[in-house]
Amino acid sequence: GLARASALWRGDLGRSQIACALIHPSKHSRPSLASLAFQTRPTLKSASPCSPAFKLISTPYISFSTSHTPIESHSPSRITSFPSEDDSASKTSLHVTSSTCVLPPSTKSDNGSSNAEDTTNFPGRTSSSSKPLPSGILAKTGTLLQMYASLTKPRLSMLVLSTTVVAYFMVPGVMAHFSPSHFLLTTIGTGLACASANTLNQCIEAKHDAKMARTVKRMLPSGRMSMGHAVTFGVVAGAAGCLILASQVNMASAALALLNIVLYTGVYTPMKRIHPLNTWVGSVVGAIPPAIGWVAVTGNLLDPGAWVMGGLLFVWQIPHFLALSWNLRGDYAAAGYKMLSNVRPDKVSPVALRWSLYHLPFSVLPPLLDMTTWTFVASSMPLNLYLIWTAYVFHKDNTSKNSRQFFFTTLWHLPAIMA
Repeated sequence: GLARASALWRGDLGRSQIACALIHPSKHSRPSLASLAFQTRPTLKSASPCSPAFKLISTPYISFSTSHTPIESHSPSRITSFPSEDDSASKTSLHVTSSTCVLPPSTKSDNGSSNAEDTTNFPGRTSSSSKPLPSGILAKTGTLLQMYASLTKPRLSMLVLSTTVVAYFMVPGVMAHFSPSHFLLTTIGTGLACASANTLNQCIEAKHDAKMARTVKRMLPSGRMSMGHAVTFGVVAGAAGCLILASQVNMASAALALLNIVLYTGVYTPMKRIHPLNTWVGSVVGAIPPAIGWVAVTGNLLDPGAWVMGGLLFVWQIPHFLALSWNLRGDYAAAGYKMLSNVRPDKVSPVALRWSLYHLPFSVLPPLLDMTTWTFVASSMPLNLYLIWTAYVFHKDNTSKNSRQFFFTTLWHLPAIMA
């Protein structure tokens, strides 16, 4: 049976209670739950320390562990302290924390039977090995910052932001008047705009992401963050990013950042459920961050260097996404997305090969525009030729293996070209 427990209750709570019936313990026996019934009473009376039953207010979840010690202190809505008896052979305690009725991890007793043991470091406990128990959302995700980072698609955001940084330093003569603060503000402003676009994209697609194995564990589909919270974060991040760029960098970079957010959330995201051309619109969105990096230095939207850097990202994203989407076409179809891979699968490999060939001019354009030296041709051409080769292999045989090889080639191809 369960050990005797007592509860000290304060005041007239006037809300639903849980009545937990406990039977008197045998000192060395494994505890068992006699019954769990829900009752509604206007007030809650204090229970006798020796009473086999006690009442506590309705809370999301209850977990039982072994301890003979009565509950020492509590708040009107939550039990908070569980002192322990070091010399007791079997201990019974009760704690209330989250959303499901569960038992703590079990341990083996001296006689080989499994007994639950509470190792949580509540106020009043002195165990050096115990750790504090986080609560609510933070218990599942660690910190609020980690939740926000998850909304921004951090790996994609870091890749995109790296193109801004590279384009910034590609501007001829930038080091002659380099300002660390100007560079830092450009990076922060662009990063916030990118975070905003990715967050708002997830807000719009939350119910569709719940249908895809690749995205079902994201913050919103899994219910770890509310929609209002995520939307607020996305709007604030976007407004802050554009404001930083407009006030501390230049208006041209701020205009590009705002265009990026609008295109991604207002055009690309809804178009994914309408027509496969959404891939090309999304590539325009991905081409804007390197243009921001270039324009942040020059202030000129018509500068050829900005278009070359943006054009390289635009051309790269088409084969990259087509390779990615090939093995996910079933997921996209289930979620109702109109991608080339599930609408016209016969077009995927030839289109991917064609757009891989479009990388060749970008080995020559940068030195022609005095963006770099002619050694860039010698270093970038083999990379582009290998990308074309993997695209050709995928075109000749549309297997999942060839698609993955092509996709992973695109992943290292872009950083290698940028470097």
